[in-house]
Amino acid sequence: MQIYVSRYSNPTLKAGEVTPVCTSRGRPKWPLPYELEYEVEQLMPRGWMLALDKDRFVTEYEKHLEKVGVSQIREAIREVEDATGLPVCLLCYEDVRDPETYCHRSVFARWWTDKTGWPVTELQDPTRSPAPQPDGQGSLFE
Repeated sequence: MQIYVSRYSNPTLKAGEVTPVCTSRGRPKWPLPYELEYEVEQLMPRGWMLALDKDRFVTEYEKHLEKVGVSQIREAIREVEDATGLPVCLLCYEDVRDPETYCHRSVFARWWTDKTGWPVTELQDPTRSPAPQPDGQGSLFE
């Protein structure tokens, strides 16, 4: 099981090498250059969590993940993988290349790796970064 995470506006998604999956409370209101057919509701933060400061958000979101559990999350992700034959890319809005930005997908990625030992990789984003990035060419995936 290979899991990627990214933001909705990452142009790499239109290459079709991963299945874009909604994990945010709402979907983008702008046109996307790819289909957004799937969602994993188990990973969506509860609405009230969005008003919390970073530390409290992380604590509450991790509690939510613990309550849902690894097996239920794994099953939801596997269903998408089985339907498409591609790795999933769990999406939300934030551009986490900016070190001042955080989001639930980053919290999930760390939590998932801690619980399962399986890494979650941020999908390479070729757009100009708001934060300094190392030089280099590389594959679609970092």
